[in-house]
Amino acid sequence: MDFTVGAGIQPMEPQLWLERNHNCGDDRAYPKCMKIRAAVALAENVKRLMKDRGLSQEKLAEQSGVSASAIGYLVNYRDLSDRHAGVDTIESLAKAFDVEPWQLLIPNLDIALLKSRRPQVLLETFNAADEVARGHIENSAKGSQQAKSVTKAPTLPRKRA
Repeated sequence: MDFTVGAGIQPMEPQLWLERNHNCGDDRAYPKCMKIRAAVALAENVKRLMKDRGLSQEKLAEQSGVSASAIGYLVNYRDLSDRHAGVDTIESLAKAFDVEPWQLLIPNLDIALLKSRRPQVLLETFNAADEVARGHIENSAKGSQQAKSVTKAPTLPRKRA
């Protein structure tokens, strides 16, 4: 098998995704690393949604129109040599779960957000916002991230008067 991505890029043998360095390393590994991340996120999100809704692979196949064997390949994804879901498959699964296709590709998305329409509404609101409003939204998001990373300073006992 040829695992090259393009001209000048060295072949990279697939590894189990759990054994990979998921920070992608150098630029040559980036396309394959992103493909692995997307496939792993898709597999994990489909498994979590199936569990949440009490669906078997066969039941999901009936609801989505995707074959049970394709769903089996998808949820048991191991490495680059495995089959990858195409856009049509992702769209069919998303429709069956009543989520946007791109939500299935977000790693570690909280199950409540994965099942809700909020991410889509937030994205639509951001896209409709003018430049000033977008700046406020981005600053708010940066502030939220900084607040999570800052530890609360210890409080000192007050002096008695």
